[in-house]
Amino acid sequence: MPAFSRVRHFNFRNGQDELLSGSLLLPKQAPRGLVVSAHGFLEDRGKGGLPQIADALSREGYAVFSFDQAGHGASDGKLEGMTLTRQVRDLHSAVEAARRRVTAYAEPGAALKAAGPLPLFLVGRSLGAV
Repeated sequence: MPAFSRVRHFNFRNGQDELLSGSLLLPKQAPRGLVVSAHGFLEDRGKGGLPQIADALSREGYAVFSFDQAGHGASDGKLEGMTLTRQVRDLHSAVEAARRRVTAYAEPGAALKAAGPLPLFLVGRSLGAV
């Protein structure tokens, strides 16, 4: 049985106004931190062991946000336009979207705002780890 209480799928816009797709796993308790994962080239958020990593982290009490970079998976954009600079910009957009959502989706009474911003961690695979 998964240790996360809810999975929320949502879209957000990057700096090029493309719609990116992501999933936020929320642990049963108030999160200890926020982990954002970045997949590798020619992959998406559902490949390369990232779902297993997300599950393990959620079992330890972390909120985990996985997203499809532009031109990958369910996100808009063209793969031909992908550059390292653009991937970093997409990652910044993903971090901001995840921070907003983890607070909005928190269980009532979790008092995330009173505790201050959650610690942020990044997990990457292949080119997503660069």
